[in-house]
Amino acid sequence: GSLSLSLRLAYLNARGVLDFYLGNLEASLKVFHEAQAQALSGEDFSHLAVAFNNLGNLLLESGEDEKALISYGQALAFTRLSGDRIHEGMFLMSLGYYHHRRHHWMDAAQYYQQSIQILGNVGQQSEKGRSLLNYSNLLIECGDLDQAFQALREAQGIFKRRKLSYLASYSLLLEDRKSTRLN
Repeated sequence: GSLSLSLRLAYLNARGVLDFYLGNLEASLKVFHEAQAQALSGEDFSHLAVAFNNLGNLLLESGEDEKALISYGQALAFTRLSGDRIHEGMFLMSLGYYHHRRHHWMDAAQYYQQSIQILGNVGQQSEKGRSLLNYSNLLIECGDLDQAFQALREAQGIFKRRKLSYLASYSLLLEDRKSTRLN
């Protein structure tokens, strides 16, 4: 039988991410473009936004930063059009990471803070914790160790409550990095 558009688009996006992680960037790019075309023709703006965000990740890792920024902006616009607050919070985290990598500290901080707020409001605690980790890393790089420690503690609490030990251990590594900077 045929899959619903939503399931087909979810599959395409997952397939593109898998190809990306396997290092098959050309196949990944092709799959994301296919997902975009099908989502646009079916007016599925939520999946279209996911495809744009995934494409932004691919472009950023390929060194095409300006194209990545455009793709992230399109992801955010389409997710807002669809009313999908969960993905809005996640895509704001992507924009924060983009600006973080480019050392645009204030922009990165603003995007991370918006992401943390939205993800907390919609009950996505694990994703909020990931955004808190990114934000704490940014704060460490900017030398604001007190706020970094506060964000780390909040992230650790989330990960411990959700029994996500691998993320809790990452927050401990960042905490260690913070204490190393103090010495």
